Amino acid sequence: MSQETTIVSRRSPLEGARRKGADAANAGLPASACPYRDKRTLSGRLSWSRAFRNAWLQGHRDVMQGDLFR
Repeated sequence: MSQETTIVSRRSPLEGARRKGADAANAGLPASACPYRDKRTLSGRLSWSRAFRNAWLQGHRDVMQGDLFR
């Protein structure tokens, strides 16, 4: 009986947010349509939401500027 090793390529959640931003730009949506809000914790510190927002906006900018290979 042979065992096969399968290598699965996983993408980070931030790459997914970037792809969603690119998809939104391809669909003609403006940058203001970003679904990620800049949230803060109860102590006033930044949360991970800013990273997701920046990734989404970067994907959107890449498409709008024609940088499809980035």
